Amino acid sequence: LFTGEGGDREEMKIIERRGGGAAMELTLVAEGRGEENKQPVEVRTVLTRRGAVLSISRLTRRPGEPFLLRHVYRLSAVARSDG
Repeated sequence: LFTGEGGDREEMKIIERRGGGAAMELTLVAEGRGEENKQPVEVRTVLTRRGAVLSISRLTRRPGEPFLLRHVYRLSAVARSDG
């Protein structure tokens, strides 16, 4: 899994995949390394799809510290109006 672009590109390894009974339920957990304030950090990205909603969460931690939630994005489909 690759995130970012250019000099901010990060390579991450998918460490967990969970899926529900329905085809529209899926969770992927990926980990990699990155920088925060010019310091090395471990990065965890969680992508979750539940029906028409996609959630993307980014957590980071410095060595020896717990993960901290940095960003959460929730995207949902809306009905189109072609009127």
